[in-house]
Amino acid sequence: MWLVKNQSQMDELRRSRAVLSLYLDRAYYPSRVEKIMRAARAFDAQVGKAWHFMIPYKFEGYAVDAVFSEEHYDYAATNLAINKLGLTSASLPAIVFEITPDRDHYFLRLNGRSDAGILRLIESIGDIAIELHRTGPHDPVHLRQDAAGQIARYLFGERALSFAAKSLPAVAGLLGMAANAKDLVSA
Repeated sequence: MWLVKNQSQMDELRRSRAVLSLYLDRAYYPSRVEKIMRAARAFDAQVGKAWHFMIPYKFEGYAVDAVFSEEHYDYAATNLAINKLGLTSASLPAIVFEITPDRDHYFLRLNGRSDAGILRLIESIGDIAIELHRTGPHDPVHLRQDAAGQIARYLFGERALSFAAKSLPAVAGLLGMAANAKDLVSA
């Protein structure tokens, strides 16, 4: 398991040419995470360094690309992130993607999706990440900007895009739309 323990390590992770995402839920159910990581096992073989999946890890920051036992889930950090991002209980569990670091985000709401549906979404996002890692910008910031747009458009087309109201202008910009809330799927 790879741990991101401090801001310096997070900055190092952000310098990688990879899509970054964060898993959030009010409770840690290994079976839910295992569902995603089942895709991630193929995902690790499939995407390698093109996409990193983080989970709040007690006393250590974030576990990257790993499943762990429930007692290591950082509930305090998770609840802080959920509240900061404006997520509701109905929108959880979710995989969060950044548009603008520490400001604008969108997310894939997993609640109510079948295992096959989750796997299909994860695999498709993985395909986007792989293609961008292979042929996209060399600058990590530009690569993630391109990824944010492509993933958001894909999720929108699948009716799987959600976001907090404060991120509406940024999400609308990714989708190339006027900021009209009626046109978007929201939290």
